Amino acid sequence: MMGLDDDLKLMIAMAKGEKAMDADAAQAAVQRIKAGTPEIATLFKAPETDPKSEALPTIWDEFDQFTTLAQELEQAAAKAAPTIQDRPTLAQAVANIGGACRACHRRFRK
Repeated sequence: MMGLDDDLKLMIAMAKGEKAMDADAAQAAVQRIKAGTPEIATLFKAPETDPKSEALPTIWDEFDQFTTLAQELEQAAAKAAPTIQDRPTLAQAVANIGGACRACHRRFRK
């Protein structure tokens, strides 16, 4: 999941103008996010005993909802990839993908 975070951070930096806009790099980042999201649920298949985990215990009680939110992230990334052409379209993609991330983090992350 750290790779997904790195890709989103890259996109945010480009959208804010902190890094040069590179539509190809942004589209590649979105594609990596899309490709990585099906693995999210598999990372949480067994009750977490890792003391470094940031997952809340509710993840196990509401695992179907957690999986649904991961799928929504994948869908947001799939919709965003072909639209990225410039900073405004990248900013919209970041808003949609970031919103999907936040929906899950608010519910299932410490």
